[in-house]
Amino acid sequence: MTRRILALSLAVGLTFLLVSPSFAAPAAEAVKELMAKLLIFQPPERVPLDEFELKDLDGKSVRFSSFRGKVVLVNLWATWCSYCEKERPHLEALYRKYKDRGFVVVAISIDVEGAAAVRPYVEKRKLSFVHLLDPESEIARGYFGLRGTPTNYFVDRAGNAVGAAIGYRDWSSPGAHRLIELLLDEDVPPSGIRKKEAKHDGKEG
Repeated sequence: MTRRILALSLAVGLTFLLVSPSFAAPAAEAVKELMAKLLIFQPPERVPLDEFELKDLDGKSVRFSSFRGKVVLVNLWATWCSYCEKERPHLEALYRKYKDRGFVVVAISIDVEGAAAVRPYVEKRKLSFVHLLDPESEIARGYFGLRGTPTNYFVDRAGNAVGAAIGYRDWSSPGAHRLIELLLDEDVPPSGIRKKEAKHDGKEG
């Protein structure tokens, strides 16, 4: 796990406990206010994410950098999680509404059974957003610092983590939709997902 994602996890955890406004990211006031209202916690500054790779339901490897240039909602979940179940229709509606503008939901399942558990669940509910498999929780826990499901990370078009929500949120609310719109309309400088290969110099960024 990189120092950057560690810092984000720490910031999220401390904010969750203390609800401290000092952790607000230097974003537009409208974004900060909406995140506060939705209990989405922000690190002191946006966190550039490193590359990672997981398999989808068809066994195809998917790199996180393939979503570069899009606003991404990373949803850490499991089929046995009742609050994850409650979020599904809201996430699907959010994805369908904004996908043509550059928004994507990337759901990372920690089900140990992998595709055998996730595929029938997804097909039954007719979910059309991206589903990736992390049966050993290597990425969910080791990279994102997962503490409980559901957990959602918001990533801007430049590949920076903007904030995180631990636990259920009502993503069907007008505020949630407005937040996605604001993130889509942001003019963020291109930075991109940090490649794994760039870290082989013995230094941590």
